[in-house]
Amino acid sequence: MSFVNKAAIGGMFEVQSSELALKKSKDADVRQFAEMMVTDHTKANNTLKSVAKQEHLKLPTELDHEHATMGGQCGISDPPLWLRKRVSLRVQWFTRSRSPRSRNSASRKKRGTMVGDRHF
Repeated sequence: MSFVNKAAIGGMFEVQSSELALKKSKDADVRQFAEMMVTDHTKANNTLKSVAKQEHLKLPTELDHEHATMGGQCGISDPPLWLRKRVSLRVQWFTRSRSPRSRNSASRKKRGTMVGDRHF
């Protein structure tokens, strides 16, 4: 699977799981984080769609099997657990994206495509 397809599916999953957390949670911190995730990933998804269209790339329109069945594993049924897992994933992403081996991280940051920075 190409990077573009992985990014599209991952972005859709983040929005859908965050929307579900918004529906299920009454916790203000969980709701605030979920709202930020929906906003940020919707923006990133729209940017990806625009670039894909310019480059004549076809993006997936639904989640793959792995992500479609991931809901329970991500703690969506338990919003505080969902929040802890999302934050943990962001910390891992942030650490990897700042490593010297991270390809083009300075370039991506300059273009404003490192949305994860806001998730802290």
